[in-house]
Amino acid sequence: MENKLEQQAIKQAMEGRASLYWWFSSLLIRELTSEQLQALCSEQGSSLLSQLATEPTLRPACEKVSNELAKLRVMQDPQLELAADYATTLLGDHRSSAPPYASLYANDSALMYQEPHQQMLEALSQWQLGITLESNEPADHFAIVLDLMGNLAIKSLESRQALTAQVDLVNSLLLPALKPWSDACQRHTGLYAALSLLLYEFVKLDLSLLQEE
Repeated sequence: MENKLEQQAIKQAMEGRASLYWWFSSLLIRELTSEQLQALCSEQGSSLLSQLATEPTLRPACEKVSNELAKLRVMQDPQLELAADYATTLLGDHRSSAPPYASLYANDSALMYQEPHQQMLEALSQWQLGITLESNEPADHFAIVLDLMGNLAIKSLESRQALTAQVDLVNSLLLPALKPWSDACQRHTGLYAALSLLLYEFVKLDLSLLQEE
């Protein structure tokens, strides 16, 4: 009975991790839709942020996201403001914006299609996860990396190798790129800068928990 309860707890934890990684992925792959913005501003969205904020390391970033959402709620056209925020923060070149591609932060060259892109192609092939996106983004777009992490979280319920793969992916690709990307995002104000900080802190926390497994 005790073993069964432990297995259920592990299953719930992995499914929760997967949901959060997929949530972050959906927020980054393209400009938020009005439905996504409404969901973030809803009671359910506030509850999720409150739950994340119970972790001390996530609280400042959660508060920052909440503050940015509060600003959007009182704007006459929040969708237009959000579109401008997305374009300014994520769509320019790396000198003025913070494009969400791991290759750009792999070394000082700031070039696309570097080692992180190849690493992601190999990982997607290894795990037979042909994740496709309408925009045909490079494989090292953070949204695709996060999508993969969500899938690996589910696969790790049956495969110890999938658990190891998550630790390796976070250590070798995700965290080293997320830090400079989030720092670059902080040159801007708005929701996406706040979300980038929350994502970075979440992945750091998740890694520490994974390494305890």
